Amino acid sequence: MEDNSGDLFGFGESAHQIVDEMPSMVFLMDKFPMVIGMNSLAREMSGLEEVSFYEKRFGELFNCINSIRNSSCGTTSACVECQIRNIYRQTQFNGNVVRRRVEMIQTNKGCEVNIRQFILTAYKLESLTGGATVIIADDISDIV
Repeated sequence: MEDNSGDLFGFGESAHQIVDEMPSMVFLMDKFPMVIGMNSLAREMSGLEEVSFYEKRFGELFNCINSIRNSSCGTTSACVECQIRNIYRQTQFNGNVVRRRVEMIQTNKGCEVNIRQFILTAYKLESLTGGATVIIADDISDIV
């Protein structure tokens, strides 16, 4: 039996390489919802190395305005309405596969700089770490 202990996605090396080279950002989130894995494009787009993304929330990775103003993603009254968190909840708690267009207002050191738009697809992997959620994100900001 092969040892997959270093494989964040839990698929084995061949499948891991496929996921890592996908032209979409792929995030693996635990039940809290913290990012516990991401592919190469997600690391590149967020500007983070593998060690620095671990156990951060999506809004922290992409400088969501609410995350920056309150020092943590998921801690403001606006977070209740967050489209990304709601997609995560629908997937994690109801088992739904969700595909939706979402917007995020990003900041650069506290100043509003832009609105990024994503197509998110989320689904739950029951076989991994107690039901991890996979979020595939395509940045469509330059298209719309």
